[in-house]
Amino acid sequence: MLTINADDFGRCVVATDRTLACFAANRINAASAMVFMQDSERAAALAVASELNVGLHINFTEAFTASYVPPSLRRSHERLRRFLRASKYALVVYNPLLRSAFREVFTAQLEEFTRLYGWVPSRMDGHQHMHLSTNMLVDGLFPAGVRVRRNFSFTAGEKSFANRYYRRLVDRALAKRCQIGDFLFSLSQQCSISQLRRVAALAKSYDVELIAHPQVNVEFETLLSDEFATIIATAHNKFSIPARADVKPANSLCSSDRGSVPLQLGANVPPHITVCICTFRRPIYLKRLLENLQEQSTGVLFTFSAVVCDNDANQSAAPIMSAARETATFDITYCCEPRQNIALARNKALEQAHGDFVAFIDDDEFPVANWLQSLLSACDTYAADGVLGPVRPHFESSPPSWILKGRFCQRPEHTTGMKMQWNQCRTGNLLFRRRILEGLAHPFREEFGTGGEDKDFFVRLTEQGCVFVWCNEAIAYETVLPSRYSRRCMMRRALLRGRISLKFPVGRLRLLGRSAVAVPLYCMALTVLFLLGQHWFMRYCVKLCDHLGRLLAVLGINPISEREA
Repeated sequence: MLTINADDFGRCVVATDRTLACFAANRINAASAMVFMQDSERAAALAVASELNVGLHINFTEAFTASYVPPSLRRSHERLRRFLRASKYALVVYNPLLRSAFREVFTAQLEEFTRLYGWVPSRMDGHQHMHLSTNMLVDGLFPAGVRVRRNFSFTAGEKSFANRYYRRLVDRALAKRCQIGDFLFSLSQQCSISQLRRVAALAKSYDVELIAHPQVNVEFETLLSDEFATIIATAHNKFSIPARADVKPANSLCSSDRGSVPLQLGANVPPHITVCICTFRRPIYLKRLLENLQEQSTGVLFTFSAVVCDNDANQSAAPIMSAARETATFDITYCCEPRQNIALARNKALEQAHGDFVAFIDDDEFPVANWLQSLLSACDTYAADGVLGPVRPHFESSPPSWILKGRFCQRPEHTTGMKMQWNQCRTGNLLFRRRILEGLAHPFREEFGTGGEDKDFFVRLTEQGCVFVWCNEAIAYETVLPSRYSRRCMMRRALLRGRISLKFPVGRLRLLGRSAVAVPLYCMALTVLFLLGQHWFMRYCVKLCDHLGRLLAVLGINPISEREA
C-alpha cells in the first residue's frame, strides 16, 4: 500500500491550494493539516467538501499565525519552540519542566482539529518530525491505537549505525502503543526516477508512506509530472493514476471504484537476462563457468542467455564455445574482440546483449545456483537500476596461513539493500537494467586500458541518477591461483591499483594528500609490523604500494608494464 501524503495543509494559501490541486490530479491520497495557522479554517472547509483524507500535523516549532490563538496557549507553544529549536538534538532530550506545555499544546491542537474537521484524527504526524520528541513518547501523549508516522527509512550507507539504531528504538517504542507503517520516505530525498521506482516497488508488498510538500516548487512539479504518475501507478495492482492534471479527479489513489490499470502488451512475458562474459585465455575456467550457468534456477520467473566475448585475436575460446553450445540449455553467443582491451571487450559483449537486464561475471568466477534469481529479486524489491553481489575466494590449493589471517583475498560485503557509492562498485558480479545504457555510445571507455573502465562506468551512471544496491545472497566465487599468493604479485597489483585510482578526477587531491602522509608513516612502521607477524607486515606493504603507486604516477614513473592475472 502506498500513501502519498501532502504535509503542511492549511499552513498558508499556497500550501492549501497546491495540495488540493495535487489531490484533484490524483497525485496524492492524503494530507496532514496544521491548525491555528493562517489558512487552517479555509483548508478544513475545502477538505471536507472534496472528501480529502486528512490527519493532524502536530506543530511544535513554527509560530501559530492564526489571530484567534489563546494567549496562554501561545506562550506555552513559544516555550516549546525555544527548546526544540535550540539544538538539532533537543528532540532526544526529555525535559521534565516542559511536561505540562507539551500536553497543553498537543491537546489544544487535537481539539482544534476535531472542531474544524468534525472528526477525531485517526492519523498523526509532526511538523519537522518533532512529534517523535522524547517528551511525547515518554509521557504517552498519543491516543492508543492511533496511526502515528514512524521515522524515515534509511539504509546502512545513508546514515550511521548509531543514528539508525536510535530510530529503530523509537519505532519499536511507538509500535507498542500505536500503529506505524513499514517504510517512510520524503519526496525531496527520493526525487530521482530510480528512487521513486524503489518506493513504488516496496509498496507492492509493504505499507509505505511518501511525504510531499506541494508548496515547494520542485516537489509540486514532480507530483504533477507524467513520470511520477506512471511510477506510482505501478504500486497499485487494481487502480489507474491519470497521467495528466486535466483528467477527471478521483477521491483517492485507493478508491475501489477506480478503473484497473490496463495490461501492457507482452506483460505476461518473463524478463530476459543476458549474461556477459569477457574472457582471455582461460579455457578451463570458462568451461566451468558455462557449466555452472546450466544449473541456474529460474523458477519460470525469467529467462537468460549468455554472450562470451573472446579478447584473444587467436580465438582461443572457440573450441570451448563449440562444445558448450552442443549441450547448453540456454542460448550462447560467441564473438571476438581482437584488440586486447577489457573496455572494448565489454562493449563488444554489450552489442550482442538483448532483453531487459544485463549481468556481468568474470571468466574465472562461478556463481551459486540462485545467483541470477537473487540479483533480479533485489533489483525489483529495491527498484534499483542495478545490483551487485559478493565475490568470495575459491582456493584450488591450500594457501599459506598468513594469506588467510590477513584476509588478502577477501572483498568487502554489505547488507542486502544497501545503496552503493560509485567507488564501491565493480563488474565482477553485477546485474543492471539494460535501459540505463540508452544514450551511452561507448559504455566502457577504451582509454582506461588495463583497468579503471568499470569505475568510470559507475561514475557516469551515478551522476545521471542511477542507483545501485547490494545483494549479499547473490554469491559468486573467484578462483585464486597460487601465483596470486606471492608477495611480488600482491605488491605489483597494489602499485597498479594506486596508479589507476588517479584516473578519476573525483577526490584526486584528497587521495594524493593522504598518500603523501601515509608513505613515510608506513615505511617507519614496517619494522614493528614484521615482529607482529607476516600477515600484518604484508597487509601494510600492500597499503604502502597502493599509496606509492599514486605518487609515482604523478611523477610520471610507471614501475610495472601490465597487470598480472
